[in-house]
Amino acid sequence: MRRLSETLTNAGIPVQHLLGKAPNPTIVFQPVATDQQKIQAQDILDGFDWSRSTDDAWMNAKSIEAEKQRQQVDPTLKAIIKILVSEINTLRVEAGLPPRTAAQIRTAIRNEI
Repeated sequence: MRRLSETLTNAGIPVQHLLGKAPNPTIVFQPVATDQQKIQAQDILDGFDWSRSTDDAWMNAKSIEAEKQRQQVDPTLKAIIKILVSEINTLRVEAGLPPRTAAQIRTAIRNEI
């Protein structure tokens, strides 16, 4: 049912929630839904593929997408890290210590996680 809900939402249909079970759920619309959107939702529901293989493929794609997002580092966070490393290395040099290399920093971060 999550896949149907996402499909309807991605189509711009204001769905409040779904009632019942596949393959005959009832779509409860938000009050702002137009008649055209309700017709479009019914068309989507009529043509919806309830097969297990399609659902499994959708779940797999969602898992891959979530993993990619987890692996991406926000550009702002990268910039902050670069600034902090530069400042730390400046302090290390002033204290008579060698600056840390990128590899040393990665190792230090992994050791803290």
